[in-house]
Amino acid sequence: MLKKEGVDPVARTFDFDGETLSCVGGGSFEQLLKSPEFFESDPNTWECWSSGWLQMRIMATDADMGEVWKIVSGIRKKS
Repeated sequence: MLKKEGVDPVARTFDFDGETLSCVGGGSFEQLLKSPEFFESDPNTWECWSSGWLQMRIMATDADMGEVWKIVSGIRKKS
Protein backbone atom coordinates (compact mmCIF):
# COMPACT_ATOMS: atom_id res chain seq x y z
CA MET A 1 0.00 0.00 0.00
CA LEU A 2 2.80 2.45 0.89
CA LYS A 3 4.63 1.77 -2.38
CA LYS A 4 1.46 2.67 -4.29
CA GLU A 5 1.51 6.03 -2.48
CA GLY A 6 5.12 6.66 -3.53
CA VAL A 7 6.58 5.85 -0.10
CA ASP A 8 9.46 3.40 0.20
CA PRO A 9 8.39 1.44 3.32
CA VAL A 10 10.76 0.56 6.11
CA ALA A 11 10.18 -2.31 8.55
CA ARG A 12 11.33 -2.80 12.15
CA THR A 13 10.78 -5.88 14.32
CA PHE A 14 10.95 -6.24 18.10
CA ASP A 15 10.71 -9.31 20.34
CA PHE A 16 8.84 -8.97 23.63
CA ASP A 17 9.11 -12.11 25.75
CA GLY A 18 8.25 -14.40 22.83
CA GLU A 19 5.78 -12.00 21.17
CA THR A 20 6.92 -10.31 17.95
CA LEU A 21 6.02 -6.70 17.14
CA SER A 22 6.37 -5.69 13.48
CA CYS A 23 6.33 -2.03 12.49
CA VAL A 24 6.02 -0.70 8.95
CA GLY A 25 6.30 2.94 8.00
CA GLY A 26 8.75 5.62 7.19
CA GLY A 27 6.46 7.92 5.24
CA SER A 28 5.52 11.37 6.46
CA PHE A 29 2.00 12.23 7.56
CA GLU A 30 1.75 14.77 4.72
CA GLN A 31 2.75 12.11 2.13
CA LEU A 32 0.17 9.63 3.35
CA LEU A 33 -2.68 12.13 3.42
CA LYS A 34 -1.61 13.80 0.18
CA SER A 35 -2.52 17.16 1.66
CA PRO A 36 -0.78 20.28 2.93
CA GLU A 37 1.45 20.04 5.97
CA PHE A 38 -0.53 20.07 9.23
CA PHE A 39 2.42 20.28 11.58
CA GLU A 40 5.39 22.60 11.92
CA SER A 41 7.55 19.44 11.61
CA ASP A 42 5.83 16.81 9.49
CA PRO A 43 6.01 13.56 11.52
CA ASN A 44 6.77 10.06 10.24
CA THR A 45 3.99 7.53 10.59
CA TRP A 46 4.36 3.87 11.56
CA GLU A 47 1.82 1.08 12.05
CA CYS A 48 2.78 -1.75 14.41
CA TRP A 49 1.13 -5.11 15.07
CA SER A 50 2.20 -7.92 17.34
CA SER A 51 1.65 -11.66 17.15
CA GLY A 52 -0.57 -11.15 20.21
CA TRP A 53 -2.92 -8.25 20.98
CA LEU A 54 -0.57 -5.26 20.88
CA GLN A 55 -1.25 -2.76 18.11
CA MET A 56 -0.06 0.84 17.88
CA ARG A 57 0.31 3.80 15.56
CA ILE A 58 3.42 5.92 15.99
CA MET A 59 3.79 9.50 14.78
CA ALA A 60 7.10 11.24 15.48
CA THR A 61 9.63 13.47 13.76
CA ASP A 62 12.94 12.12 12.46
CA ALA A 63 14.72 13.78 15.36
CA ASP A 64 12.58 11.86 17.88
CA MET A 65 12.59 8.40 16.27
CA GLY A 66 15.64 7.20 18.21
CA GLU A 67 13.85 7.90 21.50
CA VAL A 68 10.61 6.36 20.17
CA TRP A 69 12.35 3.07 19.26
CA LYS A 70 14.04 3.05 22.66
CA ILE A 71 10.63 3.31 24.36
CA VAL A 72 9.07 0.68 22.07
CA SER A 73 11.94 -1.76 22.70
CA GLY A 74 11.28 -1.44 26.46
CA ILE A 75 7.66 -2.66 26.23
CA ARG A 76 7.04 -5.82 28.27
CA LYS A 77 3.96 -7.91 29.04
CA LYS A 78 2.60 -7.41 32.53
CA SER A 79 1.30 -10.54 34.23
